[in-house]
Amino acid sequence: MKNLNPASTSFNQLQPASTSFNQLQQIFLVSLLLLSSNLFAQLKVFPGGKIGIGTSNVNGTKVQIQSDMENMCLKLITNNAEAYGYVSQFESAGPLMKAIAISYNGSDNGYWLSNGQIHCTGVYSFSDQRLKTKIIDIDNPIEKIMKLRGVFYYYKPNATLKGFGLNLNDTSRQIGFIAQEVKAVIPEVVDSSAKGALGINYNQLIALLTAGIQQQQGELNALKIQLNQCCEKNMPIGKKDTLINLGKASSTSLLSQQFVLYQNQPNPFSVNTLINYQTPNDAKGINLLVFNMQGELIKSYTNLLAGKQNVQINASDLKPGMYLYSLISNGNEIDTKRMILSE
Repeated sequence: MKNLNPASTSFNQLQPASTSFNQLQQIFLVSLLLLSSNLFAQLKVFPGGKIGIGTSNVNGTKVQIQSDMENMCLKLITNNAEAYGYVSQFESAGPLMKAIAISYNGSDNGYWLSNGQIHCTGVYSFSDQRLKTKIIDIDNPIEKIMKLRGVFYYYKPNATLKGFGLNLNDTSRQIGFIAQEVKAVIPEVVDSSAKGALGINYNQLIALLTAGIQQQQGELNALKIQLNQCCEKNMPIGKKDTLINLGKASSTSLLSQQFVLYQNQPNPFSVNTLINYQTPNDAKGINLLVFNMQGELIKSYTNLLAGKQNVQINASDLKPGMYLYSLISNGNEIDTKRMILSE
């Protein structure tokens, strides 16, 4: 028997229409969500797995983050809100724009600028002896140092650096070495990028400079011993101390009696030079002695007059180089100074 119940018949007839309406409503809501996501959302996922945050321009990148100049592109923070790292804007940034920074309590303790400079309070390289093997001293450090050429320079415009994969926008004058020249002398401190741009590890040069100073100091100590031996045999009393303390005034009581030895003029000289001196009018045994830097007596001017006087030294009497000249009175050294005879 047919069901003649009007209510039942009406319900059965409307059921398909209700289902279709619900499906249309769901499709509309999903479409609305997708549309609003594409138009307004800050995080967008594009075909191919590309992600844009604050931008829909992700050509050539997998993830691109866009922010204005006043905001950080990316902030990395732990449970301690005072310490965090952040990434600032890379593109369209000025030469001093911070690209990557580590901040603590509102202050940047270290940051990498977009022009390639790194600013921080200290850099430490692992140098533990337990990490090293085949340790030997640097040989002939002075010889290596003398082959280095320090220069001032500027970086070329960016267009000329593209072949090396570099983008240096620092226009200030620099000071340093030429990597090719350093490599010929100390190859250990020079390395190359993937595209052939040479770089220098300047920190490693500190060890070379230290070794050079130590070698030089050792040579100076040896010269002092030789000077002591030479002075004891050939030089007036007090000369030995003068050569060790070059140019320093003697502590004898003569200095309090208006003994003065002046710097020669001109200095350096190439033709002749004048040495002025002053002694008390009753001073005796006044001599002016000239020594080379090996402590050898080269020239003597003896029995000089007391008072305000001078001695002229002719370049023809000496060879080009540096000399010491001492004022002597009654066998006592008054003072010693240096002079230079140029070519």
